[in-house]
Amino acid sequence: MPLQTHLKYKHTCMLFLLLITIHLPAALTFAGQGINVTATTRPVVLEEFTATWCYYCYSMGSALDRMHAQYRPRDLVIIAFHVWTDPPFSFPFTDSRASYYSVGGIPSVWVNGLTLERFTGHGFDEGEAGIIQTYDSMKNRIETEQARIAGQAPAFSLSLRGDFTPEHPTLTVEVATQTSYPHNLALLAYVLEDRVPVNGSNGQTELNALVRATMGSQTLQFSSPGTKSFQLASSVAVPSYNPANLYPVVILQDASTREVLAAVSGLMALPNAAQPAWSLYQ
Repeated sequence: MPLQTHLKYKHTCMLFLLLITIHLPAALTFAGQGINVTATTRPVVLEEFTATWCYYCYSMGSALDRMHAQYRPRDLVIIAFHVWTDPPFSFPFTDSRASYYSVGGIPSVWVNGLTLERFTGHGFDEGEAGIIQTYDSMKNRIETEQARIAGQAPAFSLSLRGDFTPEHPTLTVEVATQTSYPHNLALLAYVLEDRVPVNGSNGQTELNALVRATMGSQTLQFSSPGTKSFQLASSVAVPSYNPANLYPVVILQDASTREVLAAVSGLMALPNAAQPAWSLYQ
């Protein structure tokens, strides 16, 4: 590619990423503070499997960054797992999550644990056109899933509370339901970070919804209506670029069908979480 064209694409993408950084939810303040948030609605959960060395992951990562800024946390939760030797962002537990879904290539995105979206993707040299094409494809997929679950009453509510410190985050999760449920459930907790600068070989300059640590998992059953509480914690200090941009995410998944039935994010507690912050088409 001619140098002039490369610089044109780079300037365009870096400018757009700057706008995204400005419009992401206001400064996160969970580090060293308490969290108390309840999710009574059901968001769409996207689990992205990616790496900064993956050429075609550029457009997917950029598109999901924009969605992370556009959608309300109560409507969309994104969890980005970096896999397959992508230091310092990949871990054995991120590779294990990829194995759980039998991920055979990246970029891959699982939608509510049920549907795999595999994209050939677009590289850095395809610029805005590649990002927008990927964005539109994922937007359509999200809207399809929102329509599917819109008529379903949420089977579970999740509450998240406790002290959130990078050194040793410890949180209590409450799972409540008004009905019995026929399958075992898996409760999984992660610590994510936004606004992580990176010099990716694929052209990425910033990572968002980046999984930094696991806070463990629990298996549970509801043979009758009720509420169950669990304490989750990270056994190690959570690595971060800026501890102020760390936040917890907990998902509840059917152990048999793999469907993600509920999710709660620390971002839901932010004052501006009620309205979208940004839109590709505004």
